[in-house]
Amino acid sequence: MQKLKGLRLGDALTKWIGQLLLGRQMKVHVNGSFSSWINVISGVPQGSALGPLLFLILVNNMSDWVKGSILMFADDTKIWAKTKDTGDSDLLQQDLNILMEWSNQWLCTCL
Repeated sequence: MQKLKGLRLGDALTKWIGQLLLGRQMKVHVNGSFSSWINVISGVPQGSALGPLLFLILVNNMSDWVKGSILMFADDTKIWAKTKDTGDSDLLQQDLNILMEWSNQWLCTCL
């Protein structure tokens, strides 16, 4: 919701999308058995018409956090670095740590 509000789409549209995102529940079906219902507090509804757009809004600023090489396409993100020594490895690890911080900040389970 914070990212939607930052886009300044207007109160009515933001509230409407919020109703789609908030109060969702899910359960898992495996081999004829169901889990208990749990509240979904993050992520984008899969299979919805707005899902792809909401996902792009969610990950839009991810590349701002990464200092090295990043490539994003659809729902796939790759970071990489040529490593010649431990310093290069350290920089790649820093980007991995930064992406974990990004994920934690946005309550994102997409990494």
